[in-house]
Formats: sequence, C-alpha cells, structure tokens
Amino acid sequence: LGRKSERDLAFLQLPANPAGWPALPIGESARLAKGEDVLAIGHPYGNYFSVTSGIVSRVGSHPASLFVHCVQTDAPFNGGNSGGPLLNMRGEVVGVASFYVPSGPAGLNFAIAAEDLIKALKQFYETGSLEETPWLGMIFDRKEPPAPGKGLLIAKVLPGSAAHRAGLKAGDVVYHLAARQFHGN
Repeated sequence: LGRKSERDLAFLQLPANPAGWPALPIGESARLAKGEDVLAIGHPYGNYFSVTSGIVSRVGSHPASLFVHCVQTDAPFNGGNSGGPLLNMRGEVVGVASFYVPSGPAGLNFAIAAEDLIKALKQFYETGSLEETPWLGMIFDRKEPPAPGKGLLIAKVLPGSAAHRAGLKAGDVVYHLAARQFHGN
C-alpha cells in the first residue's frame, strides 16, 4: 500500500487472518532502558520464524541519520530479519528490524522505533501515502568538531548520495543547512 524506502518500511494489505493469530500490542521504544532484554523475530537466510535475543544498546537518533528514532540492539539481525518485530519482554512491539552492519562489529543492529512506525501509519491513513524523508548521505564526526559552535565536520560521504553529487567530501565542514523545496533527485 505504501513504502518509505530510506527507512526500509512498507505497509502491506493482507487477507483476513485465517489462522486466528493474535495481534501483538505496540509498546513504547522511548521507555526502553539500556541493557533491557529484547527479542527479534524474522526469517534470516530462509529460516522461518527465527528468534534471536539481545539487549538494548541505545535508543535515539541513528548515527548516520537514516532514522528519526531507532533502537540499537545486539540481538542479531541478518539478511531476512528486516521487517520483523523487535519485542520487549512483555511481548510488545518496540521496533521493526531494519538496518544491520553485516561485516561490522557486533551490536550494530537498528530497529525503527515503534513511535516512528505509528507516526508513519497515521500519515498513511490520513493522506494515503508515505512522504519520503530527505537524506543527504553524509555522516558527521561528532567526536572531533572543528571548533565549538563552528560547524560540523563531515566524516564520510556515501557514494551516489545527494551530498556526493553536490561535491562534498570527508573533511569538509558544514556551517549552515537551509531547507528548500525542490523536485527531482
């Protein structure tokens, strides 16, 4: 019915529930505590209804600004977990598995926060579509600012992104961002 490609989120319409499976309640990811136990359900590598467990590492903005809010966990996500629920120990959906670093350090798995899921659902039901969130494709170095209050140092520019097409590169400093409406890529 709708999708937000930069968040790896899609809404599907399914036929009635012939198996009579219960619906899972939606929880509040903002209430998660660091170290809290969570479960991830998915279909990694074709292993249907696989469950992995881990803890919450952090709740907040994604470091690469792909999501407004996310839950970072060390519960293993692999190819096929995307779209599966992240559950707290009360069985509430607190996130939707979305992003993992396949060759990176353990614990770099991110789920879309339940609050963002609800916000996107409300937008879809009110407007019939999902608005894409602009993404520039640059990661800032938050450890080494150029000078306090004097801009943000770009640590990485992702290939093919808007920042890359604009000629920005690692080491550049951004002093000001201005919103402007435009059409196209």
